[in-house]
Amino acid sequence: MASLSTLPVELHTSILKYLLSLSRQPAPPSAETRSLYISMGFTPPPDPIPPILEWIADDGSPISSFPFNAASVCKLWRDILGQIPECWTRVTFDLAMDPTPFLDTFSWSSDQDKIEVTVFNSAVRPDEVDKEHETRYALIVAHALQPHIHRCKSITFTTVFSSSLPSPTIFFVQNAPHIEALNLHCHIDDIDIPDLLHVYPASEDELLQLATSFPELRKLSMPGFWFMNTMLRCRNTRWPNQVQFGRFPTVDIFQFKFPVNGVYSLQNFVSYISQMCGLFHFRDLSLAYECDNPRPMDPRQYRIYGDFHFQSVSKGFLTHLYSIADISADEFVTFERCEIPNIKQHQNGDYLTLVDIIDNDGGHSLRNILGAWSGSELTIRSCPSFNDSTISWLGSEVQYAPYDADVDETKDPSDAVLHYHLRFLDSSQPFTTFPAERMTLISIQDCSNFTPRILRDVIQHRTTVVDAEVATGQQKLSVEALFVTGRGPILTPDDRIWFEECAAKLLVTWTTRNDEGISEVFSTRPSVE
Repeated sequence: MASLSTLPVELHTSILKYLLSLSRQPAPPSAETRSLYISMGFTPPPDPIPPILEWIADDGSPISSFPFNAASVCKLWRDILGQIPECWTRVTFDLAMDPTPFLDTFSWSSDQDKIEVTVFNSAVRPDEVDKEHETRYALIVAHALQPHIHRCKSITFTTVFSSSLPSPTIFFVQNAPHIEALNLHCHIDDIDIPDLLHVYPASEDELLQLATSFPELRKLSMPGFWFMNTMLRCRNTRWPNQVQFGRFPTVDIFQFKFPVNGVYSLQNFVSYISQMCGLFHFRDLSLAYECDNPRPMDPRQYRIYGDFHFQSVSKGFLTHLYSIADISADEFVTFERCEIPNIKQHQNGDYLTLVDIIDNDGGHSLRNILGAWSGSELTIRSCPSFNDSTISWLGSEVQYAPYDADVDETKDPSDAVLHYHLRFLDSSQPFTTFPAERMTLISIQDCSNFTPRILRDVIQHRTTVVDAEVATGQQKLSVEALFVTGRGPILTPDDRIWFEECAAKLLVTWTTRNDEGISEVFSTRPSVE
């Protein structure tokens, strides 16, 4: 029986090319492009010939997928695969092992663009990881990758320790026309705050001239330390404002505790972020100092414009952030697993989402944001404090008066007067209105601490007041759509009758299961005039 090495090279090549064909599939046509053509009255363009191929997703380890599994069989197969550039448009390294044997994979695909690079550590437990080896291997891969960054579509590093990540500046020293995502992730933030004041360039010679053209980059994700370090090492202090990213990129900053002062302070962070625009996803960010009730800067020094997702950030972080920057949402604002402080500025953004909010029974966190919000669509998910008391408050007309620091700083925090509202942009006269007076849609998901009767009473009262004031030009709007899904209360016969009677003005979908396992499926459709 012939051994593997005695078979003709042509046969080996045919086998490997066949394995390549099994590993890729035609990419689905762009639904966005097709819908655009149809909406304009044109026939969608035909699928490209030859079709665009993409790698088939594999549930296993990337290293166990083709071509890495085949290249690991023997040197002959690795040499043959090195002559097939199409095999190396997806490159993967496992930092649990020496990456040196596969560093040439970048040159094997030298005539290919839109390379996908994934670097990870299969040993995810800290006690299994040699931090020195992880750091060294990650740097080896990053330096081998650097000359080819301009050909990359995506780059993802996932290490166990944040200190093992390569400096992001490696990826920004040259223009990259194809890159769509740069993700630098870690499981553990092991960079200590006391050391931060010493980790920044001490002289002009250490500053870098970063490139400014990344026209397809729509996802930028890295720990807070490495984001700050990148900005501090940039020679051009206006680089965040001048760099060209893709339209409205997602900027994901996470795992950092800001010191009270110095180059890594929150104020410095805000000065960089305020030069950018996009969807800002801030998660696991906090302060290394107390910040209970700072007086807002007047006027605030910075303005951050975009959409915002705050996830597991501390109350102190939110308090200080809102005191030094105007947070101006384009469309979307999300708070997830946060305790929301008293928001001392008006909040715009049509769509507000509140998920698993840290709160007391009085719903102070929910009231702090809803009392300052002027948008139209509210989503509440897994919030125990969204109860009858909080819902009743949404149906009460409360007093709004302009904030006066000399008076209001000495008031009882439980004072019911609210101070931040869209109307104060045009007038400083006090008034009374509903919290979130322009809310027209409520979506409630997995909330069970309320009764449908209280909810419909609030909707009815808001509608009655709006109808009575329609001739006066008031800015209040009535609720036009209600969606209740997931874990939650079921309806009584009276509830169903009331919602059916309101069907002309109110769209209702109620699909819930209560704690006893009883399900509710109910819906109405407003009549079309």
